Order: sequence, then structure tokens, then C-alpha cells
Amino acid sequence: MLSFTSRGESPFIKVAIVGLDIAKHVFQLHGTDRDGKVVLRRKMRRHEVVPFFANLASCVVGLEACGGAHYWARRLTAAGHAVRLIAPQFVKPFVKSNKNDANDAEAICEAAGRPSMRFVSAKSVEQQDIQSLHRVRSRLVSCRTQLVNQLRGLLMEYGIVLPQHVGQVRRGVPEILEDESNELTLLGRRLLASLYNELVDLDSKVEQIEKELRAVYAASEPCQRIAAVEGIGLLTATAIVAAMSDGKVFQNGRQFAAWLGLVPKQHSSGGRPRLLGISKRGDPYLRTLLIHGARSVVYRACRKKDVRSVWIVDKQRRLGTTRACVAVANKNARIVWSLIARGGALPCAARVYTPRPGYAGKLNFRAVEKTLASQAWKTLCVFHFSTARDDGFSDRFHRDA
Repeated sequence: MLSFTSRGESPFIKVAIVGLDIAKHVFQLHGTDRDGKVVLRRKMRRHEVVPFFANLASCVVGLEACGGAHYWARRLTAAGHAVRLIAPQFVKPFVKSNKNDANDAEAICEAAGRPSMRFVSAKSVEQQDIQSLHRVRSRLVSCRTQLVNQLRGLLMEYGIVLPQHVGQVRRGVPEILEDESNELTLLGRRLLASLYNELVDLDSKVEQIEKELRAVYAASEPCQRIAAVEGIGLLTATAIVAAMSDGKVFQNGRQFAAWLGLVPKQHSSGGRPRLLGISKRGDPYLRTLLIHGARSVVYRACRKKDVRSVWIVDKQRRLGTTRACVAVANKNARIVWSLIARGGALPCAARVYTPRPGYAGKLNFRAVEKTLASQAWKTLCVFHFSTARDDGFSDRFHRDA
């Protein structure tokens, strides 16, 4: 390794791992050599970080995966360092005594050197652009829902009741404003008109973001490949690609499903396993999209006879609709990981179950589930392309296309 000298440190210091605690203006560094001996403790301003690491020999730099971490990961990687992003909850156990910048940097350095530590993949600028579109759209949709609820609540005080759907409010408010037989005063009509104009403005902003997502979808081959999975539409496909461009970060689909929080939480002891509800770890936005998309698959499964639909119907009958939706979301997550990490296309031929003669039409659900579990992942990918989008936006997109 090369050496560096700065602010009174002795020359020829060899740094193997650096823990960098990032902030808005003041950054804290903690470095150790190959033997784990502390050789670097330093506080610096934001503008000093890039020149410092540009003159530092290549080493491992640990960062907490928080705000601005992906930007610094790209800058430090360009400087020739191996950057490791760590989830904050995995750094917390290494913090000694009180919390401060120096202890945080030391904990990050310790966590980055652990051989079994799990790391977060750094996002590219393009991924962050797509994710920003989803975040802004989610906020706009939430604001629109709040606005619609406020409109309905205010109208109810005047004895006017509108259904819950946002489309009912779009159609009903102009008619109410033109109706002179109700109890609305001039002031009340002006107020409701301003709220309706705000609703129209939010609709236009959401539509503009959806156009941007359509363009991203049309230009992305991975998005189009995973959108062929039943229960995954444009929103889910672009959100997954923005969150995980390289599927090899996870060893298998089970790890990806666990990262999304779609697996049971475990509280086992003494060799006796105890499984609870789903862990709900990871990105709640992705998990919500996958479960809502799976819900449409579950509702349509009773009208189909392929092996996967039979498995879904059995899950729904034994466990209930909600747990069946989570099970389908888990399976879709594993299939999506396979399509991204291993490449290839989704087989479109559906296998239809036909009971053997003399069986009186009965079906051994346990045998079907066991067969499903033992087959390869491609055999499980039995889907129809014409159904099960993840939300109304996806339905509008496929109709317009």
C-alpha cells in the first residue's frame, strides 16, 4: 500500500479498512491496518473528503446506507477504493458506550471488516432517477388521497355524500358546483372549486410521472422481461430494477424474498422453531406493490386450471386470501430474482391439470404442492400474459399500449 501524511499523523501509515461516518458538513474517519490496529482517527469537512481519499492508497471503505451514501459510494469507487455499504441496523451492535461521530465511525470500520456481514449494493445514477420518480409519484398519490378525503368530508357537512373512489369525486364535484339547489354558499363554492383545481393539478403531475415511467419501461429490457410475470406490472417492474439491478448481490431467490420482508419472522430457541408473521423488513414500497399484484393473481386463480393456479386455490382455501397473497408475492419475488440474476426469458406455455381416470375429479393438493416444490424454477414460471397487473395504472398502460 501507498502511504499518506496529514495533520500530524506519522508517515507510511498503511490503512486496510476505513470507517466513514458521513453527515451534512462534518465527516469522521476511523482506520485500521491489516492487524486491526487503529492507525487513523480524523475529522474533516465535506470538501476535504474527496481529495483525502484521492491521495489514499486503495482500501476498503465502509459506509452506512443512509442519505447520500450512494453518492459517496460512487465518488470513492471512482477513486479506486472498495466501498461497502452497510445497513444501519447492522452497525448499531458495534457502537461502544455513548453515541457520537467517533464511535459511529469506529463501529462502521468494525462492521465493514466482519467476514459474514451483509452489504448493500451501490445504486447508479440511473437507478436513483427511477427510484426518485417512484418516490415523487407515491407522495403525489398520497396527497391526492388526502385531498379527496377532505373534499368528501367538507361536502358531507352540507348534506352531500360522494362515494369513496377518486373517480367519483372527479365527476361529482363539477356537478355539485353547478347545482344551485344545494346549500353551498358563494364562499363554499369558491373553496371547493379551488380544491377541485388542486385535484386536477395533482392528476396532471401524476400523469406526467407515469409518462416518464412508461419511457423508462420501454427502454429497459429487464423491466419488460420481469413484467411478463403474472402479478407484476409496469410500476413493480421499474421499482424492482431501480432497487436491484444486479441480482447476483443475493445468492438465491430466498434471500431476495427475505430482503423484501416476505418471509416469516423467526423466534426459535432450544432447537424448537417458532415462526411468526412476515418480517416486513426491507422496502415497504416494493413489498406493497408485490402483494397488491399477487392479490389480483389470487382473485383470478379460481378461473384457471394450470398447476400454479391450483396451488394458489389450495393456499387460499387452507390459509385464507391474505396469506395466499403473501405466498404468491414471495414466489413472484423469487422468480423475478431468477430472471434478473440468471437472465433468459419467461416460458409462456401453461400446464393444465387433468385428473386421472376414475379419480372422480378430486385433486391431491398436498401432492401438487410437493411437486411444485421439487421442480426447477422455470417449471414454476407458468403464467398468462393477459391478466393480473399490479394496479390501475398498469391496466391503463397496457390498454393504451
